[in-house]
Amino acid sequence: MNSPFNEKKYKAMLEGLEISEVKLSEIFNNLISNRIDSEHFLKKYTTNIETIKSYKNGFFTLKDLLKRISGGATPLGAEYSEKGIAFLRVQNIMQNYFDLNDVVYITKQQDEEIKRSRLKENDVLLTITGSYGKSAVVSDNLINANINQHSVKMELKKELNPFFLSTFFNSKFGKLQSDVNVVGVTRPALDYESIRNFIIPNVPVDFQGEIEKIIIQSKNKEKQSKTLYSEAENLLLEELGLKDWQPKNENISIKHFSDFAQTGRLDAEYYQPKYDEAEEKIKLFKQFAITDIFDLLSNPSPSNYTSIGTKVIKTKNVRIPSVNFDSITDCTDADSLIVEKNDLLFASMGVGSLGRISYIKEVNQCCTIDGTIRLMRTKQEYKQQNYEIPTMLFLTSKIGQEVIYKHVIGSTGIISISKDKIANLKIPILSTNIRQKLSKLVNQSQELKAESKRLLEVAKTAVEVAIEQSEDKGLQLLKNI
Repeated sequence: MNSPFNEKKYKAMLEGLEISEVKLSEIFNNLISNRIDSEHFLKKYTTNIETIKSYKNGFFTLKDLLKRISGGATPLGAEYSEKGIAFLRVQNIMQNYFDLNDVVYITKQQDEEIKRSRLKENDVLLTITGSYGKSAVVSDNLINANINQHSVKMELKKELNPFFLSTFFNSKFGKLQSDVNVVGVTRPALDYESIRNFIIPNVPVDFQGEIEKIIIQSKNKEKQSKTLYSEAENLLLEELGLKDWQPKNENISIKHFSDFAQTGRLDAEYYQPKYDEAEEKIKLFKQFAITDIFDLLSNPSPSNYTSIGTKVIKTKNVRIPSVNFDSITDCTDADSLIVEKNDLLFASMGVGSLGRISYIKEVNQCCTIDGTIRLMRTKQEYKQQNYEIPTMLFLTSKIGQEVIYKHVIGSTGIISISKDKIANLKIPILSTNIRQKLSKLVNQSQELKAESKRLLEVAKTAVEVAIEQSEDKGLQLLKNI
């Protein structure tokens, strides 16, 4: 099915495609690199450089205030584990924050192999490959973590505030410099020399400090958000008497032939004792099946979200407890499944992703999901009864994950759980009072998380306003938060 022509989107796509007239001398003296391809001289790129260079206090190249820059590496034959030293990949480094939902770990021995890329507090990280141009400052909880080769870490001279630099990288002025200097088609990347030659406005130290305050304030909101969510997790497990529950390490289970005939499963993985133990624990409580409370919906057809600008939630965007919207495109009015407030999104496929569940607290734009996600929508008669958040909390708990993974099929490369198996997962029934308390805690957590993100956007906008207009106007934005 062909997408309808959208004149507004088409015109927007053409913005910035005008080529600038430049002198040969400017190629070598004024721009960041010595490229001579026309793409490098699109008007949006040359205007960006001109705007920074016309800043009233002047500008400098990053290398002037850069102590050192170095990249990471992946240890030879690395096999990641659930414990050890945090090993950050591109998907963990976001715009002025870190997403550690799927962080992996390496051993001390592996870390020793790549010790030159160990992180220190206030190092500035910049992604350089794939999803390039994202930057964040290393906080105390990531000291001595490590990074792979798809990011670099920078140590700055004291004249340049790391929080200002990361915010500048994430702003349109930094992003356009990343865009113009990236090379490669299938795997776009930034090289070290281009990064060293980024042009930075000479913004006063006091203003840089105000940006740092806002970023720190955002981090504090994020910490409060995580604390409230942990309270909800603990309350659920305490109510069920499962806070200290640990699955058995035994890997031998004796079964009769009739068991195989009843389940239709012949693989040993299905009959691990820990799965039986988890199910026996849940049987101690009154239960409901997912299909009793929720309808399971799927996106009708992939062709419905191929239109330009459709907002598509993919498995990689499904996080606990909420969707990561940072890499999702704008919405279109294409005929597709609309994600609604209070829906749950269940990632049903993929190593490291399967079993994640996101709660949709608010939806301001229409969305659709890809084929690896099952949408759980509360049936009409159970709406307003606060079943959504307790269900998410239970299924993403340690015991809930064991219940899910018992029904997973596939190899280590591709694993999945069927819609029918999800529909029949059993959930303990909690009292109305506990469901309300859990929902309140998670909603408060989500509100703090949203406020944290809002503060980051304010900081980025303030930097852009300071460069384009004045520091006073940028500071005014910060004071009105």
